[in-house]
Amino acid sequence: MRLLSLLPRAAGAALLGAFAGAAWLVLTYAVWPAIEFHTDRDLPAAASGFYPVERNDLETFVWTAPQASITLPGLDRRSSWTCSVTFRGARPDPATLPDVAFAVDGSVVAHRRATNDYRTIDVQAPAVAQKRGLQLSIAVSTPFVPGPADRRQLGVMIRSLRCAPTGGAVALPPARTLRQAAIAAGLFGAGAGLVGVTAGSAVGAAFALAAAQSLAMACGVAPFSEFPELAVAFAFWITLALVIGVILVQRLRGQPLRNTARFAAIFAAGALYLKLLVLLHPGKFIGDAMVHAHRLMAVVGGHYLFTSTAPGNYEFPNAIGLYVVAAPFRVLVQDPVVLLRIVTAVADTLAGLLLYAMVVRAWRDRLTAAMAIALATFVPLAFDIHAVGDLTSSFGQSLSVVSVALFTWPALEPTSLVAMTLATIATAGAFLSHTSTFALLFATALLTAAVYWLWTQPVLRRAAAAVLVCLIVATALSLGLYYRHFGSVYRLQYDRIRSEVTHAQPATATAQQPVAGGPGSRPISVRIAAVPGSLNACFGWPILALAAIGLWRLARAGNGDRLTPAVLAWLAACAAFLVLGVLTPIDTRYYLAAIPVVAILAAAGARWGWKRGSAVRLGTAALLVLIVVRATLNWIRWIH
Repeated sequence: MRLLSLLPRAAGAALLGAFAGAAWLVLTYAVWPAIEFHTDRDLPAAASGFYPVERNDLETFVWTAPQASITLPGLDRRSSWTCSVTFRGARPDPATLPDVAFAVDGSVVAHRRATNDYRTIDVQAPAVAQKRGLQLSIAVSTPFVPGPADRRQLGVMIRSLRCAPTGGAVALPPARTLRQAAIAAGLFGAGAGLVGVTAGSAVGAAFALAAAQSLAMACGVAPFSEFPELAVAFAFWITLALVIGVILVQRLRGQPLRNTARFAAIFAAGALYLKLLVLLHPGKFIGDAMVHAHRLMAVVGGHYLFTSTAPGNYEFPNAIGLYVVAAPFRVLVQDPVVLLRIVTAVADTLAGLLLYAMVVRAWRDRLTAAMAIALATFVPLAFDIHAVGDLTSSFGQSLSVVSVALFTWPALEPTSLVAMTLATIATAGAFLSHTSTFALLFATALLTAAVYWLWTQPVLRRAAAAVLVCLIVATALSLGLYYRHFGSVYRLQYDRIRSEVTHAQPATATAQQPVAGGPGSRPISVRIAAVPGSLNACFGWPILALAAIGLWRLARAGNGDRLTPAVLAWLAACAAFLVLGVLTPIDTRYYLAAIPVVAILAAAGARWGWKRGSAVRLGTAALLVLIVVRATLNWIRWIH
C-alpha cells in the first residue's frame, strides 16, 4: 500500500488520537490532581532552595535553605488548594528553634514555631478564578550551621510535602500540558495509520496510548515541568522510527508486512514510549543509573577496567559493552543518565521484535509471535530491571536475545561466513556487557549445541557445530579483550564462596532470622523457600501458568525446527543457574535471562488456550487481562 494512499487514514487517526490524548489527561488529572513531592528522591526543578535528599535509617528527608519555594505554573486556581507540609526544626539546642513563615504567591498566610518533633501544617491557597499558577514559599527565621565540616545554612527538615484541591471546581491540567498530551497521542495515531493497519486499529492504538500516557503526564509535578515537551519529543522520534522502519523492512522483503507484524511494530513502539515516560519522569528516582553514568564518562575519558559489588559484597568485573555502545551518541544526548536509559530501552525493544521474528520464522505462527513480544513486555521484571538502574544487565540481556536469534537462524552453518561472523560478534558483545550474561549465555549456547546434536537431524548437527565454533571464538575474544585483567578478583571471590559453602548456616535458621553476610550465608532451606515468591514477583503467576501450558505443548509437539530445541536449552540453562543459586552463593541474573523464553512459552500456552472451547478461552482471556493489569500497576508504581 502506497504511503500517499494512507495519508487520509493517518490524518483521521491523528485527529482522534489528539482528542483522546487531551480527554484522557483531563479525566486522569480530575481523578488524580494531588501533587506530592517525594523525599526519597531528588526534588524536581519546581522546587528551589532545597538541599539533596538525606536518609536516617528508614526515614528520608530534605533540608531547606533559609528561603525555599515550590512553583507550579499553570495550576488551576478555580478551586482552593491545601498544601500540607510535615517539618521539624531539628536543632541541638531547643532554645534556637526557628519561626517558619509560609507564604502563597508572596503573601504570608501562616506562622509556626518549629519543634524538634515533626508537625504538619496545612497551608491554604484560596480560590482565584482569574489566576493560574501557585507559589508556596517557606522562610525560616534563623538558619542552622551543622559544624566546621558542613557549612550549609539549614532551615527546617521536610519529611513530606503535598498539595491537593479542597473543593470547588474540578481541577484541570495546565493548558500547555493539555496541548502536549494531544500532540503526543496524535503523533502516535498518525504513525499507526501510516504503518498501514486498519483505521480502527490505528485509532484504537492511539486511544490506548493516550490512556496510558495520561497516567504519567498527570502524575505529581510532571504537568508543571518540562516533562510534557520531552514526551512529545519521544513521541515524534519513536513514531518516525516506526514508520521508516516498517517501510525499510517492506522494501527489503519486497512485499508488505502482515497485519500481525504491523501490530508487533506498533506495540513495540508504544511500549518503548511509555517505558521512557516513567524512566525519565521527574518523580522517578535515578537509582543505580547514576553509577553507570559515571562509568560511561570514565570510559569516554579512557578508563576501561571496573569492578562492581553484588549483594553480599561479592566483587565482580563490571563489563563495559553498554558504555562503549552509548559513547558515540553523547553528541546527541548530553545527559549521561538519559542517554543510557534510552540506549538500554531501545535495545530491549529491538530484542523484543527479534522474538517475533524468531517465532514466525520457526513456527509460522504469527499470533504466538505477536503475543510473545507483548508478554515479554508485561513481565514485571522486564521493566523493574530498567527502573532500578541495572542497565548493564538489561543491555547484556538484549544482546543475548540477538545471539540466540542468530543461533536459530537457518542461515547459520559452519560454511556461512556472514552468519557465523554476526553470531560471534553478538555473542562476544553480550559477554562483554555483564558477567551474569556471560555465564548464562555461555551455558545456553553450550546446551543449545548439545541439544541440536542430540536431535540427530543432519541440519541441526551442522547448526550445533556452528554454534560451538561461535561460542569458542566469542569466549576467546571476551577473555582476551577484557576479563583476563581480573585474575586476582576471581581468586578472592572463589576462596570466599568455597568458604561460605563449606561453613553454611545451620538448617535450623529461618527466613526471619538475621543472618550476617550475603546470599551464601543463608541456609539452603531458606533459599528454596524464597524461590516461589521470587518467581511470582519477577514474572507473576498468570504468565507462569501460561508458560507451563506452553512448555507442555512444546514438549509434546517435538518439532524439528531450530527454535524448539533452543527454547528447551535456554530454559534448562536458567533452571540450572537457579539451582546453583540455591546450593551456592553464586547469584546470577537467571530470572532476567529467562524472560524471553518464558514469554515465548506463555505465548504458546495462550495460543493453545485461545483455540480451545469457550470455557478454556474465557480462562485464557482472564489470565491475559490480569497480566496487563498487573503490568500497568507495576509500571506506574515507580513514580508514586
